Amino acid sequence: MAEEKPKAVRCPNCQGPAIRDGNEITCETCDATFTITKKDGAKVKKVGPFQDHDDRIKALEVKVFPEAPEAEPVAEPAAEPAAEPAAEPAAEPAQEVRDGDILPR
Repeated sequence: MAEEKPKAVRCPNCQGPAIRDGNEITCETCDATFTITKKDGAKVKKVGPFQDHDDRIKALEVKVFPEAPEAEPVAEPAAEPAAEPAAEPAAEPAQEVRDGDILPR
């Protein structure tokens, strides 16, 4: 007899995408596993299976890669300087006076 593959269904709690395997529904968004019965409907079987997996993976990574540094926050790229307006062609210097100037430029 062939194994039954998990089916995509809706979570009984948040109505988000979930995976059904037999009479259990696992929702990644809720981080919970629900047991489904005809008599009682959906009941929480286990809370936090994904958090448990993440914790176990991190513990293994520390054992396997002890010299690996902790993930550092990615530095934001430095702001590029604003483009300067194109310089006017070198002609005779203009004799303009700006506010606050004592001598003409």
